[in-house]
Amino acid sequence: METCRNLKIPAALERSRSGKGAHIWIFFSAPVLASKARKLGSYLLTKTMSRHHQLGMEQI
Repeated sequence: METCRNLKIPAALERSRSGKGAHIWIFFSAPVLASKARKLGSYLLTKTMSRHHQLGMEQI
């Protein structure tokens, strides 16, 4: 979420029922090719992992 906030990308957090995991949802205002959405997700994850080498619920 921090990376999305820093880049001003609106995102929604969904925690799992167990509380041990989560998903971050990004909604687009117009249709987007799946390949572009995956590239965005990969970029966000890479950028996040460069600051946090392990992700846990405390980083969300």
